[in-house]
Amino acid sequence: MSLFKLNLYASLFTTLMLNVTEISAQQTNDPFEQLEQEMAALEKEGSAEELKEFNDWKETYLSEYQVFRRKHFKKLDDIRDKLINTWGETDPQLSSQTTYYSPDNKAKTTIDYEKDQISISILHNEQDHISTNDISNALKSTLNTNEVVANKIKSTSFKVLKKNIENTSPIETPVEVIAQPETLIEKEINKINKQAIEARQQVEKVFDMSLQRSSPVQLDSDNLLAKKKLNAEIAKIEVEKAQRIKRLKASQVEGNAIKQREKLKNKRVTTYTIPLDHSSFIKKAAPYKSIVSKHSKLWQLPESLLFSIIHTESHFNTQAESPIPAFGLMQIVPISAGADVNLFLHKKKNIMSKEYLFNPKNNIETGVAYMHLLNTRYLAKISNQQSRFYCMIAAYNTGAGNVAKAFNTDNSRNINKASNIINKMTPEEVYDKLITDLPYEETKKYLQKVLERQPIYKSMEQI
Repeated sequence: MSLFKLNLYASLFTTLMLNVTEISAQQTNDPFEQLEQEMAALEKEGSAEELKEFNDWKETYLSEYQVFRRKHFKKLDDIRDKLINTWGETDPQLSSQTTYYSPDNKAKTTIDYEKDQISISILHNEQDHISTNDISNALKSTLNTNEVVANKIKSTSFKVLKKNIENTSPIETPVEVIAQPETLIEKEINKINKQAIEARQQVEKVFDMSLQRSSPVQLDSDNLLAKKKLNAEIAKIEVEKAQRIKRLKASQVEGNAIKQREKLKNKRVTTYTIPLDHSSFIKKAAPYKSIVSKHSKLWQLPESLLFSIIHTESHFNTQAESPIPAFGLMQIVPISAGADVNLFLHKKKNIMSKEYLFNPKNNIETGVAYMHLLNTRYLAKISNQQSRFYCMIAAYNTGAGNVAKAFNTDNSRNINKASNIINKMTPEEVYDKLITDLPYEETKKYLQKVLERQPIYKSMEQI
């Protein structure tokens, strides 16, 4: 609340209190009722101004996001083309994995946080033999130059790692663009389709922010207007997706690409995958116990649920980065959840940086605050706590509007309307409806995973 509003309230209150002494015994007007009416009027005026200000920001923001999105995906596509031309393959782009390339781009190291293993790959000529010593040297070079990799495997001595390499059977494969070019292109098209869906969900979340700020009187008209604007934004994403797929296909028949592939015909990739010290999920969660506990108590959300969200989002990879992009332990997307929380916690409209969100403290603070907003603002009209928690988990992944669509027969994104339906259902019926009718398959699987993993972390609540 602004200082200006507070001063107005103070002035009103003082005036009314002075008038109380002049009121006759016969007068029936309640000065405090008048105060409440005046305050409500001021709040309404302020809310209208704030809503207009937010909607102006949203329009600018969506325009800037479109520019950012195009540049970001162009960068990803350029990296993809470079990897195909150099390695004949690309990376899976999973939040549970991080890949680092050597300066000469002939070796790469991939940490898999889900499987607790590390893979070292070397690109070489067909006639060359890659020894365990070559792999050990490549890993040693990565450890010396990459702090993230070094920290991840610091509990295992290099001597033990080298021994593990010697006891591992290598896998040698021809480069994928030569052996299975159609499969490679199909995988890349699937990635583009997935990225378009994720971009769409982020835009949907921004519109949910706008609708959440509408008054009940405005909501129907705002919902209709927002739907038209949202469809226009989604159409832009679909056009961008089609253009990216067209460029991908064209890049594979372009003269330079054909020449590059000719050079890869006699290339092979040899990979050694070795296990790291397997940490239990509880052990992985332990470094973040104090931060999670603090925000769990602050926003009254179960620790076990928060840890399960972190597990599902990143497998405790602090450097997790998805193509959308989302960053860190709780996979915060700066343009949606990050923006919402920045307005809520810090009264700022700027975008959180990648470096800021790679910091576990900042990331967890932001992620849990966003869950609080979902629980107490977006989904506040859902009366049953368990039903609301099911919806909150799904909304963390896809946004409150898409949760509403699972319940509203007219496909509306109006979560208040959906709440009336949800409140007539049991929690079990709400869960079944979400699993059946959520718009995206990924969100259905996400809800199931989070709930399956939550019991793992129940013991953390007792520590």
